[in-house]
Amino acid sequence: MIITLQAVNPETGDVASYQMGARNSSAAREAFRHFLRGRGWTEAQISAAKIEEAPNGRELVADCA
Repeated sequence: MIITLQAVNPETGDVASYQMGARNSSAAREAFRHFLRGRGWTEAQISAAKIEEAPNGRELVADCA
């Protein structure tokens, strides 16, 4: 199963999306958090961001400009 996660950094407005083949969403979420740390997000920013699963695996946050 392919899981696509997305988040918006509440401080900077940066939109991140991550896609992973995973057996469960908790493994994908932990990998996404690691990915965000690699992009320079702080733990506070990651905690404040709402990490969501994209409905069809392709949609990203569209209303952030």
